[in-house]
Amino acid sequence: MLRFADIQHAPPGTLASLLSRAYEPLLCSNPGRWRPEEEAWEAFDREAYSSGHVGRCVFLSLLGDVLVGFGSFDPRGIPATARVGHHCILPPYQGRGFGRAQLAEILRRLEIRGAQAVVATTLDIPFFMPAQHAYRSAGFRLAGRTPWEADPRIVRLHFQREPRPDQPMSA
Repeated sequence: MLRFADIQHAPPGTLASLLSRAYEPLLCSNPGRWRPEEEAWEAFDREAYSSGHVGRCVFLSLLGDVLVGFGSFDPRGIPATARVGHHCILPPYQGRGFGRAQLAEILRRLEIRGAQAVVATTLDIPFFMPAQHAYRSAGFRLAGRTPWEADPRIVRLHFQREPRPDQPMSA
């Protein structure tokens, strides 16, 4: 069973490393296009470990004592809207429901903080089909499409989830 832990249980650099390892097939497919994303992941990692506020919005996902991924969220728009942040599961652990459990944990933490709606974005490319499926399975609906700022030839998908009055937001 997946369990969740504070990021202080792993050293700085862990989040960027997890993202690089999880997205390795994408990075290898077109290094010129995707390698610049690693700089953003490294900046996210530094901010998560140096800022108590950001660090409280990131958690590690462990299978026993094995680190398999992490989840993050941005609650700054609460109560109206919160945002799903970076989250990933390492390739050997993908396809086993861990990403879905991790997303449910993100939603649970946002619900506790009073989020009325949650938004998430991903790219409209085959690599991110599992993420798109996970969002839909968790009750998100496709709310829009825009060009991705880093490469306008790629479409960014915007998902939104609003809780039903009779049901909590957790998946």
